Amino acid sequence: MEKNNLPEQSNSKKTSNNRSEIKDYEENTPGLEFADREEQIRKTLNKKWAMPVYIPENLDPGPAILDKIGPKEIGTIIGDTKNVKLITCKNPQENASFGFIDVFARVESKEEIVRSTLVLKFDPGKLGMVALRSLRLFRFNPEKEGYELIVRSGLGRQGNYVWGQIHQAGSFAVIGINTDPLVQNTLHMLGSIKEVTALADPTVSKLIRDRLCLVILCSSEFKELVANVEFIEKLDFIGSAKGYPMPRNSAGLLPGGGGLGNLCNFCLGLPRNPPELDIPLIPFPDPVCYSTNWESIGPINLSGMVLDIALNPSSSDVLYVAALHSGAWRLNEVSDYPATSWVPISESILPNYLRKLSVFNLDQNVIYAFASEPDQLPYLLYKTTNGGRIWHEITITGAGYYHQIAVHPTNPEIVYVASQNGLFYSDDGGVGWNQIHDNNIMDIAIDPEDASIIYIISRNKVFKTFSGGLGADAWELLFEADLDHSVYSAKIALGNNNADGSRQTDSNRTVVYMSKERIYLNQHGGRNIGEGWQFKGALAFNEPLDEFETAELALDINPFDPNIILAGFDVLFRTSDGGDHWSAIETFHHHEFNRYRAVIFDRNTSGLGYLATETGVFRSIDSGITWYVEGFSRDEEIAAGRNLNLNLVTADMSAAIQNDMAMGLFWGKVYSCANITSGNWDQSDHDGPYINNIHADPKRIGRYYVQIERRQWMIIYPGDFRFYGDFGSAAPSDNMAMAVDERRGSNIILSGTREVIPEGSILITREGNKLPFLNPAGTWENLPEWEESLDLPSSYIIAIAFSKKTPGKAYAISWNHDVYRKNNVDDSRSWETLPKLPGSTALYHLAISVVGGRECLYVSGYRTVKRSLNEGRTWLEIAPNLDDDSHYWFLVPHPIDNEILYLGASNGIYISYDNGDHWSPFDMNLPKVRIRKMQYDNGYLYVCTRGRGIWRKRIC
Repeated sequence: MEKNNLPEQSNSKKTSNNRSEIKDYEENTPGLEFADREEQIRKTLNKKWAMPVYIPENLDPGPAILDKIGPKEIGTIIGDTKNVKLITCKNPQENASFGFIDVFARVESKEEIVRSTLVLKFDPGKLGMVALRSLRLFRFNPEKEGYELIVRSGLGRQGNYVWGQIHQAGSFAVIGINTDPLVQNTLHMLGSIKEVTALADPTVSKLIRDRLCLVILCSSEFKELVANVEFIEKLDFIGSAKGYPMPRNSAGLLPGGGGLGNLCNFCLGLPRNPPELDIPLIPFPDPVCYSTNWESIGPINLSGMVLDIALNPSSSDVLYVAALHSGAWRLNEVSDYPATSWVPISESILPNYLRKLSVFNLDQNVIYAFASEPDQLPYLLYKTTNGGRIWHEITITGAGYYHQIAVHPTNPEIVYVASQNGLFYSDDGGVGWNQIHDNNIMDIAIDPEDASIIYIISRNKVFKTFSGGLGADAWELLFEADLDHSVYSAKIALGNNNADGSRQTDSNRTVVYMSKERIYLNQHGGRNIGEGWQFKGALAFNEPLDEFETAELALDINPFDPNIILAGFDVLFRTSDGGDHWSAIETFHHHEFNRYRAVIFDRNTSGLGYLATETGVFRSIDSGITWYVEGFSRDEEIAAGRNLNLNLVTADMSAAIQNDMAMGLFWGKVYSCANITSGNWDQSDHDGPYINNIHADPKRIGRYYVQIERRQWMIIYPGDFRFYGDFGSAAPSDNMAMAVDERRGSNIILSGTREVIPEGSILITREGNKLPFLNPAGTWENLPEWEESLDLPSSYIIAIAFSKKTPGKAYAISWNHDVYRKNNVDDSRSWETLPKLPGSTALYHLAISVVGGRECLYVSGYRTVKRSLNEGRTWLEIAPNLDDDSHYWFLVPHPIDNEILYLGASNGIYISYDNGDHWSPFDMNLPKVRIRKMQYDNGYLYVCTRGRGIWRKRIC
C-alpha cells in the first residue's frame, strides 16, 4: 500500500528566489528529517568520491634488494621482520613438481601471522628446461601435504629473484613450468582433468595420473618423436603460442629435463597434481583486469517500472521515459524501432529516481524532470539544456512533494511545478520561483492554443486561470466534486481537435477530471454552462483507491477525437463515446502487480498512443484498443512495435548465475536465461504467488531454490518447480539463509527458517540429492527429510555459510547479532554459540574466505562491515565509511586472491586489496544505483542493480 504522509496545508504565500545549484544525491533513508537526510545524502557520496582510486602496485621490491642479500644467503624478508628468521631448507616433498629449480627456504617465526614480502634469489643459468618467466613462489601446506601457489608472487625485474607476499611462516619453494615437450603435454592433459581428479577418490585420482604418464612420458613412440629435431621445433612453436617457449642457447635447445632424471618414473611418483598447474600465464597484477569497464548484459527484453512518458511535441519520432531507479531514457527514430535503441540520458544525475519529465516544444534538448524515492523527501528538480549530458539541480524552497511539471510551449524559461504546498512558477528557467497558488496541487494542464490558460487540480477542486496564474485573484474555481477532502490522487486532461478535424477553442475545450476512480467531463472549457460538469462513472479497478492515500493515475484524451479517452490505475479503461460506456483492456502479461503510470496520445499522428506501466512502455496504433496480441511472444510483440522495451535496461532483476546460465526474479516471477551475455530472459510457466529470494545450488548445476509464501521450492532449469519443504527462509535483502555442503559424497543442505516472528531455527537435510515429483494423485513424493539442527526462540537466522578451510564446518548469524558455529554438520552435537556481534544495526550477508591460511569471516549490513580472523570470536569494523548512511548488502572475496574483497552497497561498489583494511571506489562506468546482489562466475564479477539490470566485469 502506498502512503504519502502530507503535513497540514498552510494558507500563507511563500516566495523564493533560490539560485540553481549542482548537488549530489543518493538513496534516501527513512527516519531522517528533511534537512538531515539531504545533508546525509551529500556527505555519503562526497566521502566516497574523495576516496583514492587504488590499483595494486607491483609488489616487486626491485633489483636493489639484491644488494641487501649476502652471497651465502638465499634471500631476505621485507616488512615485519621482528622475531622472523629465513634459512635454507630441504625440499619437504621432493617428487611433487616438474618445475623445481632447487631453491627452498624456510621462514621461522614466533608469530602466527607474518605479513611480509619474501624475496628468494636463484641462478638463471641453472634453470634447465624450466621457463624463466613462469617462476612463482609456493608454500608447502603440511595439512594438505602439498605446495600451494602464493597468488601475489612473480619474477623479479632483473630476472634472478622471485618475490611473494606471504602471511604465514613455513617452507617455500620457487617453482616454474618445465618446457620439455613431453612434460608440457603431460601438464596440459593433467590440467584439463584437474577438477575431475580433485573431486575423485585419491586412489582413483592417482590411477588416472599414472595412465597419462604411461601414455605420454613412458611411451617409446613419443620418445622417438621428440628425438627428431624438426618435430621438436614444431612443438616449441606450439609451446610458444601457449606462453612458454623452450629455453635456448647459442647451440639450440638446452639439454636435459631440469635434473629430474627418468621422466617416466618421476611422473609415476607424483603424489598429487603438480602445483605448477596453478601458475597463471598472466602476471600479477594484470593491468587489463583493473582497466576494463563494467559491461551491461541486460535483461534487454524486460523493463522495470516506467513512471512517465514524454514525446517531443514537435516530433513524433523521439520518445522519452522516466523509469524508477533507472533515470531518463530517450528513443530516437521511434518509427524505426526495434532497429533503434534506447539511450540513458541522466547518467550524471545521482539518484536516478526520476518520476516526471517535461520536454520543451521547440527544442528537445531542454528537459525538466523531478526525482525522489516514493513518499520520501527531498524532491529534487533538474534541468538540462543539452539533451541530458549535463543536468542542473534546481531548488524550490518550501514546495514539499512534487506532483507534476509543465513547460510553457514557446518559452522554455517559463516552467510550473505542481506540488504539495502549491503551484510554483519560474520565468527564468528555474533560477527564481514564486508561489502562485497555495493549495496542494495534484496536476496541471496548459491550454494547447493559449498558454495563458492553465487548469490545475487541488484534491477535489478544479481551478482555471487566463493570466498564466499571475496577478491578484488570477484563479477561478470551476468545479468542486462531492468527495472526501483527503483525495490525493487526481489527474486532468484537455482535448485538442474535434472528431470532424476542427480545432477546439477555449469555449468548447473538452476537460476531463479524474479523482481516484471517478471521472468527470466538461465540454465548455470547464465552464458551468450547458450540461456543465458531467459525472461519467466510477471505474472498477482491482484495488479500491480508497485504500491508497496517493496513487499514480493515467489519463489522456485522443487529440483527434475527444470522445476517445484512456484512464487507468491497475486496469486500463477506454471509452469511445465520451465516457458514457467504458471497456477494460486486459492486463498486460497477466501480471497482477502491473499498474498504469501514464498514458499519452501522439499530438501529430492519429491513433498513436503510449502507455507507461510497471513492466515497461507499450505502443498502440489504433487509439488504445490494441496494446498486445494474445498468443504473441514477447519477441513477436517487440518485432511488431507494440512492446517498446527492447534494450530499455531498467529491470530490477535479482539473478543466480551458474556457468553463464542463470535464473532470476523480476516482479516476483521467475525468469531463465540460457546465456547470461545474450540478455534474453524467458518467464517460467509458474504463475503463482509473489516470489522473493533465489539461491543457486553450487554443487548441482541447474538447481535453484526459492521461497513462495513461506514454503521452500526447488526449480530445475529452466522452470520446473518442485516442492521442497514446508518452511520459509528468513533472510532479508536478496540473500537466502541457505547453504549447500559441497563436500564429495555429502548431500547436506542447511536452511534458516522463521516460523513465528521472532522465532526461527536452522533445519538440516541429508537428502539434498533427492528430486521430488508429483504422483498421479497430485501429492509430492521423494521429498527430502528435514530436521531441526538449531532452535532460536527469540531470533531467526539471516545467513549461513560453510567454511572455505575446514570441510563440513558451518557458520550462521541471526537477526539479533548472535553468531553460531558447528565444526562438523554431520555431528549430532549442538551448535556452538560464539560472542555476539557488536552493534545493533541490521545485518544482511555472511561471507567466508581463507587469507594466509587463516579463515576470515565477514558480515555486512546497515552502516557496518565486520571482519573476524579467529573464527568469529572477535570482530573488527572495516566498513569504508562508518559515518555515512550506506547499506552494505553483499561482500564477495576474490576466488583466488582472497585479500581482494568486493563490497556492494546502496551507493555502488567498493574494492579492498588488503582484506578490508583500506577501500576504494570500484564503480567506474557503473550506473549510480544500489547494488542488490553480487557473485563470481567463470572469471567475471556479476552485480544485480536496483533498476539498471545486470552488469559484469572481468576479474582475473
